[in-house]
Amino acid sequence: MARDIRVAFKLAEDKKDLLQQYAESYGVTMSGLCAFIIGQWLYNQEKVAKPIVEAVGEVVREVVRQELSEEKVREFVKGDLAETARK
Repeated sequence: MARDIRVAFKLAEDKKDLLQQYAESYGVTMSGLCAFIIGQWLYNQEKVAKPIVEAVGEVVREVVRQELSEEKVREFVKGDLAETARK
């Protein structure tokens, strides 16, 4: 069984008071509420944000592949050479 560890962080007093109010309204300790909030954030990073970043990365890679295809490169070089010849 995993052993819980202590994590400390600084928080502005007004934010601490607000956090305490929320904890009391839910009937939990401030520590328990912080653990829940951090746990939810970590879960969302793994299950939501990470897949979105990976999907966007794949789309970007595909667009770059298409833009750098041999035909596009040939067209670019051909246009560049034609422009140089005109000068």
